[in-house]
Amino acid sequence: MPDPMTVYVCCAWLNILFGSIALFQKKIAGAMVIWTLLGLFWAVQMASFFMAAEITSLSGVAPTFGIASLVICLWQGRTLKQDYKSVLIRPHFNSFFLTLLACGSLVIEDSPHDSFMMGYIFAKLFFLSRPLSLGLTLFALGGAATSIFLKMDENADGMILAQSKNAAFLAAIIFLGGEICGCYWGFMGWGTTWRWSGNFYFSAMLFVLFMVSLHVPRSLFPSVKAWNLGFSIPLAVIALAMTLSKVMNS
Repeated sequence: MPDPMTVYVCCAWLNILFGSIALFQKKIAGAMVIWTLLGLFWAVQMASFFMAAEITSLSGVAPTFGIASLVICLWQGRTLKQDYKSVLIRPHFNSFFLTLLACGSLVIEDSPHDSFMMGYIFAKLFFLSRPLSLGLTLFALGGAATSIFLKMDENADGMILAQSKNAAFLAAIIFLGGEICGCYWGFMGWGTTWRWSGNFYFSAMLFVLFMVSLHVPRSLFPSVKAWNLGFSIPLAVIALAMTLSKVMNS
């Protein structure tokens, strides 16, 4: 039986390869095959990681980027036919995000987090909320970028923006739910909830950015494209902060 981490690394390189191919795929038939393979390879990559590091290891680079990528694959799979029928470039942006996440997933931590407290159910929910939020945020960014860079009719523009806002709204809810679980985890483990610390400020900043993105008023912008840009910038900052924090702390 091959070493799980060897399989993990091989799948990461395959995801980089197929993510790059998906960037330039113009036909729906080929895109469906490639996106199916991407979902399969990401699933195998994550299964290999958990075979080596145990299911409690949800806080590192590998599970964060892997689970986020699976979320993107699932959501993009739901809208793939619609995107190619409407000549949307959302799949290309999302494949770009997948390629970057696959590159980042090659940054492997020295040791898994396998302490008793990390195995606590509320700790798992807290750390699981981060990659789920990241995946939905990137999917929302892919849709918003389509509205920014393509000239579409009002109905198509409204549809793609609504889907992006729904994904961002769900990301914000999951992020907040993770914070609540983390708060209870801290109380049960150390007798206190979040303190005034760097972690608290970081989480609060991300949630505020979610609220800014979702509530930016249309009246402040001269056009729909400018409004989409105002919606996208806070999400881009969130995604960048979440990914860099994982890579830099690994």
